Amino acid sequence: MPFEIDGILYADQVSAIRLHYDADTPKTYDLSIGDDTEMEDPIATVASNVQMLWNGVALAVGGSELF
Repeated sequence: MPFEIDGILYADQVSAIRLHYDADTPKTYDLSIGDDTEMEDPIATVASNVQMLWNGVALAVGGSELF
């Protein structure tokens, strides 16, 4: 999705759309542009890395026959 900031054109992916609303204010949307890594929980990052490592081990060992 291309967007412009201060006359500079950027192109990146929209990774998340968040809707905020309550009874007193109108609906607003927050867009996360890019991979949104600075907002990711450190525990979620560790869990994702462990999952990738375990998937790599399973692939190297032989896939679904042993697990």
